[in-house]
Amino acid sequence: MRILKIIETKIDSVFNITKIYKDYLNKNILFFDIETTGFSPLTSEVYLIGCLIYQENSWNLIQFFSESSKEEKKILVAFQQLCNLHPVYIHFNGESFDIPYIRKKFQQYHLEGFPSDMKQIDLFKKIKSYHLFLQLDNYRLSTLMDFVGIERQDIFTGGEMIKYYYQYRKNPSRTLQNRILLHNKEDLLGLPALFSIIQNIQLLKQSVNKQNFSIQKIKQKENELQGKILLNSPLSINLFLNQPWGKMILTKEESIIKIVLYLCYKTLYHFFPNYKEYYYLPKQDEAIHKSIGKFVDPSRREQAKASNCYIKRKGYFLPIFQEINQIPMFSSIEKDKKFILISSKNIEEVFVIWYNQYLKFTLG
Repeated sequence: MRILKIIETKIDSVFNITKIYKDYLNKNILFFDIETTGFSPLTSEVYLIGCLIYQENSWNLIQFFSESSKEEKKILVAFQQLCNLHPVYIHFNGESFDIPYIRKKFQQYHLEGFPSDMKQIDLFKKIKSYHLFLQLDNYRLSTLMDFVGIERQDIFTGGEMIKYYYQYRKNPSRTLQNRILLHNKEDLLGLPALFSIIQNIQLLKQSVNKQNFSIQKIKQKENELQGKILLNSPLSINLFLNQPWGKMILTKEESIIKIVLYLCYKTLYHFFPNYKEYYYLPKQDEAIHKSIGKFVDPSRREQAKASNCYIKRKGYFLPIFQEINQIPMFSSIEKDKKFILISSKNIEEVFVIWYNQYLKFTLG
């Protein structure tokens, strides 16, 4: 009887789940990723299951590799034994694919299955929930690994691996085996690295909730508002966000966030509430409170309406997410967005307002 091929590799990693989730311990974690010959568990096979576990004070990569369809049950049994020892599963899009697929396979072979008290973290769902902040084109694993600065040696897709696996089954070779194993290995090693995104986001949320930051070097340069935010806690990785509103650069070495906000130069309107208390001056195209407007010639004034009860200003404006009671808000005639007029006296205050509002809006 052929012995199941198990490849074990020690991994040089300092990842500690407790830094992100205080209730979890490394020894309880099971990272896993599966390779299959198709999407349906009824018509395809799982031929490789890679796992990352913490034992003897280090992370270890374990890959269960099926060299024929007869060995599928063996790798499932081996995987289930690891599952029974680790109650917390971490995967990428596993809730949609890996977990349902493996469950069907467990049933097919009349195996016990996942523990009933299992806990799981789906990194795909978790990170994609921050889309308003990250604004990435897609949330594929390779995209996110590139985003956090991880270079892959593997250049092939999961679909291409199926072709190479079938070639391996016909003509086993070390080259094909290493290619298949490398793809799975790099997918797995990418998972702990993605937690750096979550760590940074947790720190940003904390900085707003606790006002745990200080402002440095705020200045306006034509149509840009530039500034730096010094965080009181270290960032986990460097990140660069290039967004329609501007740029945000998170620098790990200095725990500094450099922000460039694009300003718009235009004429906008500040609408007054309670239009019945105002006169509209057609010649000036502005409204004036009746306490002052009563001194204006009646022929040059008329009762204001909600649509013309405003003053207008021309200058540099910054779009804002919600109104601030203490600061005049401006908008277009359609009142579609809110803006703050930038001046030399308010740039630091506006910068802090934007930072707080942006993170609350995008991160909750």
